[in-house]
Amino acid sequence: MKLSSKIYNERYLYQYLSTVAGSFAVLSFGVNLGWTSPYNPQIINGTFPDITMTSEEGSWIAVMPPLATPVGAVIGALLVDRIGRKHTTLLMAPFTLAMFILLAFAKSVILIGFSRFVIGVAEGTLYTTLPMYLGEISDPAIRGILTASIGFAVLLGTLLINVFGFYFSIFVTSLACCLIPIIHFFTFMWMPESPYYLIKKKRYDEARKALEVLRGAMDIEGEMKSLCDAVTRQEADEKASWTDIFTIKSNRRAAFIFVILCLTRKFSGNNPFLFYTATIFHAAGGSLDPNLSVIIFLCTQIVAATVALDLLDRFGRRPMIIAATVVVVIALAVIASYFYLQAIASPIIAHLGWLPLTVLAMYIIFYNLGLELSPIVYLGELFPTNVKATALGFAETFSAIFSIFTAKIFQILNDSYGMYVPFWMFSSCCVIGLIFIIKCVPETKNKTLEEIQMELIKSSAITNDEEMCTKL
Repeated sequence: MKLSSKIYNERYLYQYLSTVAGSFAVLSFGVNLGWTSPYNPQIINGTFPDITMTSEEGSWIAVMPPLATPVGAVIGALLVDRIGRKHTTLLMAPFTLAMFILLAFAKSVILIGFSRFVIGVAEGTLYTTLPMYLGEISDPAIRGILTASIGFAVLLGTLLINVFGFYFSIFVTSLACCLIPIIHFFTFMWMPESPYYLIKKKRYDEARKALEVLRGAMDIEGEMKSLCDAVTRQEADEKASWTDIFTIKSNRRAAFIFVILCLTRKFSGNNPFLFYTATIFHAAGGSLDPNLSVIIFLCTQIVAATVALDLLDRFGRRPMIIAATVVVVIALAVIASYFYLQAIASPIIAHLGWLPLTVLAMYIIFYNLGLELSPIVYLGELFPTNVKATALGFAETFSAIFSIFTAKIFQILNDSYGMYVPFWMFSSCCVIGLIFIIKCVPETKNKTLEEIQMELIKSSAITNDEEMCTKL
């Protein structure tokens, strides 16, 4: 099925509208995440005389969002089953708005760090809530597109802050960014709540109405009964504990799959690229202006992510991840070799001015085709209702820890040994990740959430954990 035919299918209209409205929240995260690429070098170089910052302080400013997201993940896990997916998401808009205003008037590194930290808390909450919401409202045929749109929104936000950040002051861009949480709040407030959540709270009439809106004119009685049965089975133990993520085999398998995807994604170097895009291009040299290179680089991300939205549901998650990881390994190894030749002042480097942008473009195209969006899709699919909130909280915390680690290790290795060392490390880590992905990650294309859970339970009946990977 072509992407265009999916988009214009009337039965999917409110699913797409809910996704677009929710994605405005994550757009703020992309802006916050990519903020350091244009502004850290400018502050360190004295472009803004009212603010002084060292390279070490800049590295901590860069990791503030992932440092804060575990706090937000805990908040999200606590709220999402109490006030609902929709209202938890809406609650983050005022906090994000307040922090963009604070960032506009900040005159110290402490205030900049604090504002980025609080936005990171809000986004940690959203990353716990929004994948769950989109996974639960979506039809299996378009669930990949809808949940992957979260990653697409992050990339778009990163592009916007880099484009405006190179040409406008912190004050101007921060005030402009205030529009994002405002738009999010006043569009998402009209969207329906997750039918899963409403059924879980025994609000069956509201769940039926929400499902009717989300499915258009389609008869929803069969799906309503299926959802009720699924929630009843998954919540047979009403006192489900956070330990069930690790003690129940199917949940442990789901967590293991996510850990594999998350580690491969983080150790492919995506966070250092987001935090230090301009720095990397300055170090690479090349024949293009570094600022223009950054914008081209990020536009390439957007194009690749747009293509990936369709390909994930057309070819499946697993083949896309495997193919993308192979190319990412090669690209990282090539760019590491380039930086090594540059470090030893090899004369051949004078003839390779075209290489950095070309190889980095290849990296970002394939990274976005597989590694950027697929883990987010799996995150919304793998866990059952009774532990989903806690599982997503743990997942976001785990992801944040390794975001901080990879960003800091990049800065340390780059400052101590040169740019080529972290890139060699990232390439090697992706090789290891590729082996585990081939062995352990299943396909979930065109399967309902209930079917995915049944397959996880069936595969987890195998007692040997190593066989559990090879059988699927």
